[in-house]
Amino acid sequence: LLVGLLSALPGRDRPRGHLAAAQTWKCAHCKVGKGFEEFLLPQEAIDKRSMKGDVSVPTKFSSDVHALWPSTIEIVHLTSDSGGWEPPSFHKRIAREAVRGWKYFRNKIIPKLPKNHEIRVKLMEGQAGALNDAFFYWQKKLYENGGDMRASFEHAEGAAITPESNSSWPSMCGLPEYKKLRGLVDQLGRRYLMRSGMSKDTALSINNSIFNWVAIHGHG
Repeated sequence: LLVGLLSALPGRDRPRGHLAAAQTWKCAHCKVGKGFEEFLLPQEAIDKRSMKGDVSVPTKFSSDVHALWPSTIEIVHLTSDSGGWEPPSFHKRIAREAVRGWKYFRNKIIPKLPKNHEIRVKLMEGQAGALNDAFFYWQKKLYENGGDMRASFEHAEGAAITPESNSSWPSMCGLPEYKKLRGLVDQLGRRYLMRSGMSKDTALSINNSIFNWVAIHGHG
């Protein structure tokens, strides 16, 4: 079972780097400190051997250091068989329902769709992951329609999503473990924002959305 989790994160503008000696701008909620020092070493005098022609760079200057789309990934082990606190049945029940839902999608839903339906078009792309791609696309439509099975197959614009909205198919949403998982993701996601430099008050009050999906793969 692979559960992908996407959360709405606020944009970060102009993180301060070690080389930005003249930069005085400060983010309202981030405290990065020396968090970007590992990207670039402290500035040294420019070696004249690197200069081409009459081009020269002053000995002293200022610059802004940015990390473009940084991806820091934190993996939290939830069940006791991998160092967590929940019993192994926690992930096993979710995995069992995930496989059952995937088989239902493959064997019951797809055959009933019109040949020109957008989900079947995804399925006919002719690459190894086409079935999983179609399954993902349907789950996204399901999430955007608040768990409404009928609307997920129509060309609907989607429903207003709230924290109380259903986010997957009915039997998955009915699992206590699934509901608890989403609650844990929300709490741990806010913890991650605080660890990344966001103030506690902002992290706890920010509005976010959590979209999770199932991907089924064979052994190996």
